[in-house]
Amino acid sequence: MSSVLAMRLLQCCILLLGLILVPVSGLACTVCVDLPERTLADRLLNDRIVVIAQPAPDNPFSFTIVETIAGDAQALAELPAIPFLVDAATRRQFKIDNTLTVLMTFGSTEGSLLRSSGIGTWHRLMTMTPQRRQFVDTILKNADAWRRNSTRNEARFAFFAGHHTHPDRAIQVAALTELARVPYAFLRSLRDTLPPQELRRRLSDINEIPFEALYVKLLGISNRQEADAYVSLNFDRAMQRGSSMKTAWILAGIEVGGAGALDRVSQQLLRGALSEADRRELLTALSVTGTARPQLREVIAPVLHEAVQLHPERRADIAYTLYQWQDWTLAPYFEQLLVEEPKLDQVTRSILQLLITSARAEAG
Repeated sequence: MSSVLAMRLLQCCILLLGLILVPVSGLACTVCVDLPERTLADRLLNDRIVVIAQPAPDNPFSFTIVETIAGDAQALAELPAIPFLVDAATRRQFKIDNTLTVLMTFGSTEGSLLRSSGIGTWHRLMTMTPQRRQFVDTILKNADAWRRNSTRNEARFAFFAGHHTHPDRAIQVAALTELARVPYAFLRSLRDTLPPQELRRRLSDINEIPFEALYVKLLGISNRQEADAYVSLNFDRAMQRGSSMKTAWILAGIEVGGAGALDRVSQQLLRGALSEADRRELLTALSVTGTARPQLREVIAPVLHEAVQLHPERRADIAYTLYQWQDWTLAPYFEQLLVEEPKLDQVTRSILQLLITSARAEAG
């Protein structure tokens, strides 16, 4: 088999695994964040059509389309009517300013990014202002580039990073939702973020719950003295007992505490007597840290090598992390495991085989 063909087959395997797995390392994008599967930008870039609507002149309780800003305007005739009623609050807004409009899209249901899908529904996104229109137009202008590899697109990240402190809450939320799912390495590159006192205030605000994990990680990377003591205190608490934000506080704690905090996490993982949730969170934090900071892998990798035997239920996650790091140290062990444990689940077998095949290809 030619090396080119072998590489293509390997890439296909990786793509297939990416569709069926959610390994530890994949949690780098969404640690402890409960957010919609599709962001505002996802809808704008992937839905079938994007329109601007207003209350109908002949019926103030229903919407009518006044502009199509993306998609095929002729396709509107094939689509169902906009189902949303103009509620009382919106009617009051339009009485004050009759130039206001509403941004809507017609696209697939939550979780699907298939633009060609014939199945879909209308989505009401936000009331428009000149600033929001400029924001939306910039997103649509970059559709072809930003639609690909959406969570790992550096230009897309840079745009939303520049808006995550925007005074318009709708724009800010759209940006924060994007930042909550990007790789941790991207997040660590932020230089100007919300002040620590504002991040702490938001952590006590029930309305900010969807962004709690993001705010914790921003505190960790803020590199400001007023954040360090607060992060260290919560890192200690997270290490001592269960916490809904444990992984995020561990990541922040490693940023602030350096080698000492990293060693503490490693030692706790290797004690063995841990709950399943603790094992998952500690491994996630180590995997995310090593993926974002390659210089720490020589410290973290040996811990993962030992943990794979202490916590066999996390083999797939650990193997996938080592595969991403191109660490083939455990390839012989995994090869023996495939022989000795024929009842391994198919997902674990596939990941172990992927690492073994990659190790052989590099060696050969």
